Formats: sequence, structure tokens, C-alpha cells
Amino acid sequence: MTGALARRFDEVARQHPDRPAVVDRGGTMTYEQLRRTSGAIADELVAAGAGAGHLIGIKVGRNAQTIATILGVLRTGAAYVALDPSYPADRIDFIRADAEIGLIVESCEDTDRPTVTGSVASRRVPLPTDLAYLAYTSGSTGRPKGCLITQHNVLAFLDQTVSLFDLTPDDRWTVFHSLAFDASVWELWGALATGGAAVMVPEPALRNPAVFARLLGDAAVTVVSQVPSALQYLLPALARRGHARSPATQLALRYLFSVGEAIRLDLVAQLRQVVDDPVPAVVNMYGPTETTVFATTKEITEADLRSGVRSPIGHPLPRAGVVVVGPDGCAVPTGETGELWITGETVGLGYLNRPELTAERFVSWNGSPAYRTGDLGRRLPDGSLEHLGRLDQQLKVRGYRIEPEEIEVVLRRTDLVTDAGVCLGEVGPATFLVACVTTRTGQLDPHLIRSLREAVAATLPGAMCPDRYVLLDRLPQNAAGKLDRPALAGIVRDRLAAAARPLQPVAR
Repeated sequence: MTGALARRFDEVARQHPDRPAVVDRGGTMTYEQLRRTSGAIADELVAAGAGAGHLIGIKVGRNAQTIATILGVLRTGAAYVALDPSYPADRIDFIRADAEIGLIVESCEDTDRPTVTGSVASRRVPLPTDLAYLAYTSGSTGRPKGCLITQHNVLAFLDQTVSLFDLTPDDRWTVFHSLAFDASVWELWGALATGGAAVMVPEPALRNPAVFARLLGDAAVTVVSQVPSALQYLLPALARRGHARSPATQLALRYLFSVGEAIRLDLVAQLRQVVDDPVPAVVNMYGPTETTVFATTKEITEADLRSGVRSPIGHPLPRAGVVVVGPDGCAVPTGETGELWITGETVGLGYLNRPELTAERFVSWNGSPAYRTGDLGRRLPDGSLEHLGRLDQQLKVRGYRIEPEEIEVVLRRTDLVTDAGVCLGEVGPATFLVACVTTRTGQLDPHLIRSLREAVAATLPGAMCPDRYVLLDRLPQNAAGKLDRPALAGIVRDRLAAAARPLQPVAR
């Protein structure tokens, strides 16, 4: 049973067999080569028992073999769970146990062929046979939650999104984000669904904006997706290249998609000063993992930069819908703030092994599947939408959706602190996680901070590890005796401002 996504790829491969499909440090794999390689991997997986209704773990790498493995899994009718090797062992172990993964494909090394280990696990609860992938996001109960996304969801997403833009087989897309992060679905399938090339960004370019800026030029990249917190560091690197004003520094960039977190219009304005002749189109893409990557789109214009709208997210994709809902469960009038509910064919099936949370968040609107995002927004007079932040306490850091309670649970479990509260801190353009803690001794020395960092890093991904620790006598509480998160954020803001304030000269 070949999955529908693999069949879609095969249609493109028949049209463009000799065009580059994936570019990595080892060279280029054409569409025909990718088709054959993924077919061989599929045969091996079928021999190991893989098929519809199964979940296959993939230890992903930044190479063509990983892409062939994803396609190979989909060819069998099974679904994949991307396991980023940079994750702590505890988190990978949790995902493997929660998803009941028995069969693992190792493709994270730059080898000629992935290796298949283990065997297909028998499941407690059968999975849908149309499943494409299981993507884990941060969970408020101290454990991540797996989002069930079907092949129909992905195809509906591609059908409604690709046609909105002038995408061609000549485009070269960066695959910048981890394949365990759903923004990579757009980066990868945006290329493979249009006959373009997926350029796998190597680790050095992920860590060094100057190296990434050079890659954009050297690889003649035309389409790139960036979270704003990464874009702010890329812009100076692009500016330095632009100052050289030589043909080697020219970019072929046509589209820059802002993904993963609220767009920063100030960065869009800077981009237009840094990159010229031509200036790429900047498109804000909004949507949670649960609704298959994105649900709305907005190309940013000069008028948007002057409008005063903080985060314009535009209009729903053609086969999706967005309703602004008030506390009473009814749609609110234009201009009023409410929770954004996403409807349509891209709404996923729910969370694996989390029936209560699924029932709470995956609902119905006028008979259509809907997802309660927990995001605040409003409809503007022209019918477009503005994103206004979170209804709950969920945070966005470097494009990752983070539940602070998950980090707090881990901190408390260390027994190194008596209580913990996590919020965002800001210094200039930088946004980072701050952990406010209380201790039995009332002290927080460098040794204790180091121990906390090590304990957290052993359990959580790097994006969820606090960058700074602040000692408090007690955490602020609201009238209900719960953590007062706005007050906590205010304390952190004041502390950071005081630390940044220059010392005043002593009067003599």
C-alpha cells in the first residue's frame, strides 16, 4: 500500500527525473535517484513488517538519505516519527515508549545507506491507516504530546498552499529546520511537490549566520523559511555580504517565509534595506502543528509596515477557515478579540494517547472539524486577521512552541530547587527563557546553576533549556493561589533592566 504522499512524489519524479531533488554536503540526488533509493528502503521496511497503521522511528540527519527514508516509510503506508539526535536520550526514550516505536531507521549519519533495527511493535490502540507522521510538541503536564497528522491533511495543505505562490521547478529551497519540527514539512514538500530542489542546511550553517548567508548565495537558494528570532541574526550577516557588492554576493532569493512565531515587521523593514535587486517577497505563515503546518498566509507590503498592526496573519488558506471565538463559544464581531479556532481539511486527528486533551482542543464548528489554538486574535475591517498572543501561558522561542510548565516540572524534579517558574526575558532584540527559582538555602551560586543546567539538558531539547536563572524569595501568586505569570514576567523584566542599567558615578 503506497501512501498518497509518495504517489504525489512519484508523479513529480516522472515529470522531472533528472532534476535535482535533494542537495546535501555529499552532492545531489535527482528525482529518479530519490525514487529508486526510497523504493529500496521501503522494500526493506516491508520485509521487516512495516505497513499501514504502523509508526516507524527515524533518527534524522541533514542529508538526502533521511529524505529517502521518509519517502520509504510513506511508500509502505506507515507513518514516521522524526527523532532528532540532538534531543536528550530521556526525551527520545519517552517518545519511543509513548508512540510504541519498535522499528527504527538510522539515517542521521552521512552514510551510503540507512540501517533498520528492531521490529514492528504490536499496538495497544490501532492507528489510522492514513497517518503520515506523528509530531511531538511541548506539553503543559510535563510531558510532550504527539500530534496525529494524516496524509490527507498534508495533501490538502499542499494543494491549497503551493498554488498561492509563483513556485517553479527551478526553485531551490533550504531545509533549515529540524525534521522533527513541522516547519520542515513545508520546506521539504514545498520543493518536492513542485519539482524544486531541497537544499539540506548543514549543522555549521545552522549555528553560524555568516555560514548560512554564504550558503544562500553559493547554493543559489530562492526560497527560505526563517523564524524571526533566527532572521534577526541572519540580517547582519547578509548586510556584511552585501557591502562587498560583487557578483559572488548576489542572492537569488525570491521568497522568505516567516514561520514559527509572531512576525517582526521591523525585521522585514531591515531586510528590504539589506537585500535589494530584487527584494524577496516576505510572507507571514501562521498555524499550529495540530492543523498541519500553516492555516493562514499574508504577504507583507509597505502598507503593512506602516499600518500599526502588530502581527498581521492575513487570510485562511483556501481549504481552511479561522473563526474568532469569545468565551461563550460564539463568534465575536469584527475588531473584537477572541480565541482563534481553525477549521477545515488540515485539522489533524488529535493527540496520541491523550483522549481528554484531544476532546478539549479538537472540537467542531458548524459540523466541520476545528482546533482551538489557544491564540488570541481579531478580524480587521478588511477581513484579514491579526494575531495578538496567547490565551494561555504558552511561549514561543526561536520558533518552538514551549509550555513553561513542562520545564518547571523538570526543574522541580531535580530537588535542587523548591519551586520554579519560567517566563520570557528580553534584552534588546534577544528573547530567551528565564527560570525563576526558590531554594532551601535562599542562595543560587554558580555551582547550583551549573547543576540545574546539566539536569535540564539531560531531559529537554536545547530550545527548552533556560538561558538564565533568577533567585526569588518566593514566586508571585494570584488570588487563587496559583503562579501569577504576568507578575513573574514583570519581575524578570525589572531585573534584566536593572542589570543592563549602567553604573552611576559616585559623587565626590
